[in-house]
Amino acid sequence: MALALEIALALVSGVFLFALLQRAFFPAKPAGHPSLFGQMDIAVALTLSVLFGWLAIGLFSAPEKPFTESDILGSLIMQALFGSAVLGYLAIRKIPLRDYFGLDHRSAWKSILLGFVLMLGILPCIGILANVLNTEPASEQAAVKFFRGSTSLQARVMLAFMAVVVAPVVEEMVFRGLLYRIFQGYFGKISAMFFTSVLFAAIHGNIPTLLPLTLLAFGLTAGLELTGSLLVNIAMHATFNGISLLFLLNEGAR
Repeated sequence: MALALEIALALVSGVFLFALLQRAFFPAKPAGHPSLFGQMDIAVALTLSVLFGWLAIGLFSAPEKPFTESDILGSLIMQALFGSAVLGYLAIRKIPLRDYFGLDHRSAWKSILLGFVLMLGILPCIGILANVLNTEPASEQAAVKFFRGSTSLQARVMLAFMAVVVAPVVEEMVFRGLLYRIFQGYFGKISAMFFTSVLFAAIHGNIPTLLPLTLLAFGLTAGLELTGSLLVNIAMHATFNGISLLFLLNEGAR
């Protein structure tokens, strides 16, 4: 009975994700969101792509080492540096934050609520696929193993803060807010979505989660295309990470 329910839920969620992608990338008329970037930005996008590709190769090829509290701090610092670099670049390019984040489309609370609802629609198919592909605890991401096994409340809170607040903001600023928007002007929406989504999944450095995270990135990109609001993406991303952590806590309580 439980298996049948999971399959049905995954199918419904998969159809929702497909409909979201179809509406975002195969509309009768273009969405018409104004382009924020131009020809000079491609060098930045290519440089970041090479950097992330190099980091991903390093993550996949290096032997896995235990995740520690110092790794959390290091990740927070790195995320802060990337976020600051994007904000600095926007200042140099004189791109208003209101336009970059799409704050004119709807209120902040409506954007957050919309992101939450959209993620609830696509989460089951991604989560169930991740469970199917990630059956062995040894194949989990190092940070997930750390969160599952840690007895330190402080470490868990720090990791949760990074996963639910910092990572969604910075990763959406970089991957959807910057790379996708730049690449779509050169290679089209579909190619830009595929490239940035695979790069986003690869940078997490875990083979079993490559496909689920790529599908997640497809949904996040569709959210940006449909709404023009990066805040919606951030809310979707934070919802995904937050619910994933809640599942981990629930499993640990059993």
